[in-house]
Amino acid sequence: MKFKQLAERYKISPKQNNGEWDSWLILESWSRDEFEMDHNWTTIMSVVAPDAGDEDEFPDLEGEEKAFAVYEYGRAVQVWSHKGRYKGIKQAEKEADIIRMLFGFYMDRVVNGVGSTGWDFVAGNYLAGLD
Repeated sequence: MKFKQLAERYKISPKQNNGEWDSWLILESWSRDEFEMDHNWTTIMSVVAPDAGDEDEFPDLEGEEKAFAVYEYGRAVQVWSHKGRYKGIKQAEKEADIIRMLFGFYMDRVVNGVGSTGWDFVAGNYLAGLD
């Protein structure tokens, strides 16, 4: 999957719609040189932008800008990460194709210690696992 450069460390995937809502994958990469680490770190985060019917924190933004704002706000789920010296971004772009194909399985998994799933996180309900 091809990602578009969004900001210095961030890339964003093309929009995907499952018939109900729009989603994007955001690739974030930290360089070992930039942070004086002994490795690079690459993550893919899933973002679902709120619809007009939802409580929308960013009513003036659209598309990729809204997706990035939602990501920075914290309504995103880490669906993949890689720590290593090389190939993080290239590997992430390949992995993104698999994530898109198996998106529901990635989102069904528990992502915190109280049992909340990826779906709960993108809805902003981080403590849903306590119910």
